[in-house]
Amino acid sequence: IRLVIRCQVPPELRSRIEKNKQIELIEEIISSEQLAQLYRNSDIFLLPCHAFVLMATLEAMSFGLPIISLDTYAVNNFIRDGYNGFLIEKSRIITAYSDPAYPANLRTKKFIREVRMIDKEIIERICKKVELLILKPSLRERMGKNGQMVIKKKFSVEVRNLALKKIFDEILE
Repeated sequence: IRLVIRCQVPPELRSRIEKNKQIELIEEIISSEQLAQLYRNSDIFLLPCHAFVLMATLEAMSFGLPIISLDTYAVNNFIRDGYNGFLIEKSRIITAYSDPAYPANLRTKKFIREVRMIDKEIIERICKKVELLILKPSLRERMGKNGQMVIKKKFSVEVRNLALKKIFDEILE
């Protein structure tokens, strides 16, 4: 098992990560081909963040990867729990989720302080879903295919072009 982390991390975490030979940390910007290769070499896309990264999720789905993500703002518009991934119940520690400004409040001192607290329940929930996908390759494959189907039916260039054509046709009428 190998974990690839593709994001910038604080220096205090970087030193701990670099000691583990089963973890690869990619903090620099990579080319689209390198990114595609990273997706092709992956089995699971783990997105345990407090802000939804839509493009990364759609890209991972297009490569047939099941998604594991926190069930935060708008995530359930793209991931159906048990269908194309798993939604992990969000942290009870983070009060900012109930703030009307969420997710625009991600950079406030309060939010940053809250997300730095370790929520062992979240970690346990994520680990259980990762373990399930590792132990059940057929589930992993089915969820990945379901994700590709979602991309094809809702987010493909063809679907987008048809929607744009419809808008233009309506304007011209």
